[in-house]
Amino acid sequence: MKNVIKNSLVLVVLFATMISYANEIVTNENDDVTNVTLNDVTEGSVLSIKDMNGLVLYKETIQINGNYSKKFDLTALPDGNYIFELDKEFQVNLIPFDVNKSKVVFDKENESIFFKPAVVNNGGLLTIHKTILDSEFLGLSIFYENGDLVYSEKIENDQIFNKVYDFSSSIAGKYRVVLSNKEMSFEKEIKI
Repeated sequence: MKNVIKNSLVLVVLFATMISYANEIVTNENDDVTNVTLNDVTEGSVLSIKDMNGLVLYKETIQINGNYSKKFDLTALPDGNYIFELDKEFQVNLIPFDVNKSKVVFDKENESIFFKPAVVNNGGLLTIHKTILDSEFLGLSIFYENGDLVYSEKIENDQIFNKVYDFSSSIAGKYRVVLSNKEMSFEKEIKI
């Protein structure tokens, strides 16, 4: 019964997240200006424009809760592939687009969501929870403050990854937890 309730809760969160994601609209207003409208943003979310090498071309911390709208002249970018990245509290939304001969085309079929893992330290017990969709792999690495790798694991084909690691008897200090898939990585520093 406990697992049924837990799985139901995860599904409710996923559907609510996908509904808010579906409301994100990117439209071309004319040849030079693209109006980007994002619904249900929260203060502190970060909107970035990146090239396909991950180079940040534009970055803004959103200062409002609710709807966000801004006009961009994306035609000024050199021909190539780019991505709008909206980094929210629990997820990162990726909206790819192409610039070709001053024309901007959004690739709606390849829009994606990366759900951030939850990393909690409770007295040296490190709990990591991550919902894994579409059989994406998840690489987990934990580094000590001097850069030494103290733990590494690769998780595949799990729908929900929920594990507790006991660091209560480990050397005191700062640890860096890195979780990654083929598209991005998430880092969190914890203190033991």
